[in-house]
This record gives sequence, structure tokens and C-alpha cells, in this order.
Amino acid sequence: MEKSVEELYNERLARLKTAISLKEPDCVPMWFPADTWVAHYSGYNIQEILYDYEKLIGAINKVLVDFDWDAVFPPFGTWPAPVLDAIGQRTLMVSGQDVSATSSFQFPDASPMQAEDYPEFIADPYAFIVEKLLPRRATELAKPFPRNELRPGQRRCAIRPVSCPPRCSIWSVDAGLRSTAGSTGLLQGADGYD
Repeated sequence: MEKSVEELYNERLARLKTAISLKEPDCVPMWFPADTWVAHYSGYNIQEILYDYEKLIGAINKVLVDFDWDAVFPPFGTWPAPVLDAIGQRTLMVSGQDVSATSSFQFPDASPMQAEDYPEFIADPYAFIVEKLLPRRATELAKPFPRNELRPGQRRCAIRPVSCPPRCSIWSVDAGLRSTAGSTGLLQGADGYD
């Protein structure tokens, strides 16, 4: 009799928990970071799975069906290329654009930060990251306000840290938000925005 999906899940979860807690499981758990390998195995090139999420999902499903792994890592090596294109990123060499369609992302030997930037970074790390570092890493983030609310324009950066109760740290994106957390003020509204 075949095991149900729930039985298999519980068995595999127990196996992983046992191994992680440094005890001896019933067998060695199989846990594979497949990343871009799923494309090759499923007959696609990497560029195809980076830009076509249906192909990415199909490739992952094929691997999950063909191999009886206990767990699978999310495909971290398959970052969403359309999002990277939309922000004009300059930190990765993308499959099918800067490198061959069968190559994984590559990191060019370039730093968006120079030695002379450190005093400014140390003085105000948040402002430096938002106003200098991110625009150097993505062309769309270098555009002036109001096109890009990350950059200073008519006012200081639209994204800023806000206070919150102990144990947490959140960021507020000012887009006309008013406090939705009652009197705790977790979300602060943009200065002068309704």
C-alpha cells in the first residue's frame, strides 16, 4: 500500500529534524540545492527559466517527481530576471544578456563603493545606501523624485526606518501611508502626503 502525501511529509520531516538535531535518522536525508541545474535537467537553458516562471515551475516539478528527495531548497540561483531588468541592475551578469544563455549569473569584478566613500557611509549608513549605493547598483534607482522615491528630491528619502516596539525593526515606505497600527505608530505617513 502506498503512503499518503501526509504520511510521506511527516516521515521526511521527522528524518530531517532528527538529522538536524544530530541524532541518527532512519536513513540519510536527501536535500539538494538544485538552483539552475533544474533547467539543464528539464531541457531548458538558464535564460528560459529566469524569464519564464511557468518553465521554472515546470522544471522544479519535473525534478521533484523524478527524484525522491526528502526536501528541496528553493531555486535561489534563479533570481527573477524581469525584476532585475526593471530596476536596471548593474551588479550581475545575466544569462542570455551578459553571459551565454546556459550560464548562471556571474558577478563582475566591480565594486559600487570606493575607499573614499567610507567616511560618508560611516557618517550616515542609511542615507549613503539609499542615496548613493543603490543608485550605483541599479539605474532606475538613480532617477530623481518623483519617478523614484528612493532618491532625495523635493524631500528626504521616501524609505526610512521607523520606530517600533522592542524585538523588531521595520521599514516604512512612504507612499501616503498613515498609521494603520492604532496608537503604536508602526507605519508613518509621508511628510505632507495624504
